[in-house]
Amino acid sequence: MSTEHNGLIDSLFTGFIDRSRPSCEQFAPKLVTNCTHQSQSVLDVVLDGLSTCDSFFISAAFVTKSGVAVIINALLEAEARGVHGKVLVSEYLGFTQPEALRALRQFKNIELRVATTGNMHGKTYLFSSASQSSVMIGSSNLTASALKTNNEVNIKISMLHEGAVYGQISQHLTQDFITAVAADEEYISDYEGRYQPISARQAYNPEGHDSQRPSEISPNSMQKEALEKLQVLRERGHRKGLIISATGTGKTFLSAFDVKAFNPSKVLFVVHRRSSSGQRKHMAYTPEKNEISKQTLCFPRFRQYLGLNI
Repeated sequence: MSTEHNGLIDSLFTGFIDRSRPSCEQFAPKLVTNCTHQSQSVLDVVLDGLSTCDSFFISAAFVTKSGVAVIINALLEAEARGVHGKVLVSEYLGFTQPEALRALRQFKNIELRVATTGNMHGKTYLFSSASQSSVMIGSSNLTASALKTNNEVNIKISMLHEGAVYGQISQHLTQDFITAVAADEEYISDYEGRYQPISARQAYNPEGHDSQRPSEISPNSMQKEALEKLQVLRERGHRKGLIISATGTGKTFLSAFDVKAFNPSKVLFVVHRRSSSGQRKHMAYTPEKNEISKQTLCFPRFRQYLGLNI
């Protein structure tokens, strides 16, 4: 047997039979959630898969612009490496956003299809190399909240291509992909005409409201530290500062909190792409009252982009 075979066998034994047995972490089966005590979030697994695979297949019931945004850099890098990908989503419940389809369609290395019939609700992320693949199957759609913050449950396993499970997964995904509709511009324009975002959210939440809406807006730990350091800079007479923070950590809200603390008469936001500017136009600051509008901060698309529950 090859080293790869032995490593996989040892990892499966550790994962499913005896956790005390040492094995290769690369092949270890694991539960993937967004809980803070887990070593990897759902997004971490997806980004790692995209950065190391030779090909990928993502099948999810829903895709939103926020979901594409949090993996956009990994997709660009995969495209530059010549990695071929397939993405399958669905019209189920009308939750998939036309803008997200257009964003994915820009990638020349991705075949994009949409299931237009049946109640497709599966979520499978398959990342393959020459002889082995890793797959994550569970509850996570291709949305920012599902990848980063929602209470999701997925399992990730590795397998060789000679194995029965890989054959079953590959056959199932391929069959769904063949029967789906190619997401060309004609299809997207037609779907856009039928797309109704408000009713779609009501369909997903029958009570028609956001039961997870936060009662108040307050800084997280990163934002508190940054705000304190900005205040120190100002007290020392500095007129310039720079904050560098990872995607999804809350830079937009941080800017709002700092604007409120500084209370300027005018604020200029300079952003590098249109999706970012779309966040800020829904964030209202009233200098006379020195307050940030909670209602506009809880606007659904704004919450969704930042990974809050919708």
